[in-house]
Amino acid sequence: MRVLVVDDEAHARQSVIDLLQQYSSAIDIVEACDGVEAVEIIAKEEPDLVILDVEMPAVSGFDVLRQFPNRSFDVIFVTAYSEFAVEAFEQSACDYIMKPLRQQRFNLAMEKHRRRRGDLSSLNRQLIASGIYMDSFFIKIGSKANHIFTRDIPWIEASQGGTDIHLSDRSYGSDFSLALFEEQLDPRVFFRVRRNIIVNRKFIERITFGYPIILHLYDGTEIRVAKDRRSRVRQWLESTN
Repeated sequence: MRVLVVDDEAHARQSVIDLLQQYSSAIDIVEACDGVEAVEIIAKEEPDLVILDVEMPAVSGFDVLRQFPNRSFDVIFVTAYSEFAVEAFEQSACDYIMKPLRQQRFNLAMEKHRRRRGDLSSLNRQLIASGIYMDSFFIKIGSKANHIFTRDIPWIEASQGGTDIHLSDRSYGSDFSLALFEEQLDPRVFFRVRRNIIVNRKFIERITFGYPIILHLYDGTEIRVAKDRRSRVRQWLESTN
């Protein structure tokens, strides 16, 4: 599990880090010293949990969350002020802990996070578990859930708080991370050709081998292969299904 600790005070961050390390030694911990850095790290690192101070200079904890309306990560607020609790839970926070922090109370919040993540997307997890690779999943649209088959997806793009699923005629937002798709999709069919893009080889109409390599999809989309992925993409393209 990857956890991002966000607080503008170094001693406060260290306090949370100490509690995390006491809770579990198997946690990958990342730090951010303010809201601006937090937004950058969340977009890049895709944490499972963000432990977030409310009041910070320039960009508050709530401002950070507003940058990720379809976020896939969970949030625990840590603050010295009780008056922000209502807004925190309106932002779907997992928990709201008052400073000074205590190990027992912190552990309860972490257990709540674990139970909560265990309850999310149970239907999708059942679909993933039904085969070696993910072949379908559900995306919630309003009060309905659309059943999406991976064979119908030309490409997937990372977005703030999740991914955009691009079909031939429309796109959907998902709270699945690109890393999850990379792990669960058949690598013979899907490949991460850029840090933020996965492509389905069955939708590639033609390829321009140059600098960069350009993948031309049947719907007219052109995707440039990242320089550091050129050799691996070539091997993938030249392999047989």
